[in-house]
Amino acid sequence: MKGYNLILISLVSVLIMSCGGSDDTGSGGEQNPLRNVGNPYQVADCENLWQEQVFSRREGMVTKYSVVDRVDRFGQQRVTREGTVQIRVREAGPYQFRETVIKKQTFPGRYFDRRTRLVSRNQFVSTCQNNSQRGIPVSRDYMQAGQVTTQDNRMANTTAGDFESRYTASRSTAGSIPTTYQEWRATSFGIMVKGIELKETTGASRTYELIEFTVPNE
Repeated sequence: MKGYNLILISLVSVLIMSCGGSDDTGSGGEQNPLRNVGNPYQVADCENLWQEQVFSRREGMVTKYSVVDRVDRFGQQRVTREGTVQIRVREAGPYQFRETVIKKQTFPGRYFDRRTRLVSRNQFVSTCQNNSQRGIPVSRDYMQAGQVTTQDNRMANTTAGDFESRYTASRSTAGSIPTTYQEWRATSFGIMVKGIELKETTGASRTYELIEFTVPNE
């Protein structure tokens, strides 16, 4: 279960960081803030990344994603893990947000975890800057930000509906296996509605898709 737990944490982590918020329960725009500076990765504009986090969270908002891992076996895609992540925003503001994350694994076996976390602007920006200066690729929600190869506007078709989205494709060589990423982020709410992560040499993939979405007073 540990591997799947890490998969789901990566979706909702602001920066894939060990200090990414406190647990108190136990168990948008078109400008890309990840600018290329001529190295294999990109230096993060951490202030703009924080503003993206603020824009994509409204108090009472609920987003739920399907998460599916697949491996390539002799040209056939086989599901190795699947489950869901639900995020409910409890508090949202310009300086901090608080949200409850419910993670469920449905295959193989069953796993459930519910946590509430608080993330402050100072904490986010400090960790973002530290990671960026050390050459660690910074993530936007779950997406590792490597060398951006494509960015444009596209429609994203999901179980929760169709969304006009900002599409970003990138490639990272930070790990032992080069990885490509695709992300569709709704222009109206700033949330990720679809994501694909592919390990180039092994064919292993991970997909995220928005399956439920509610916004108070919308």
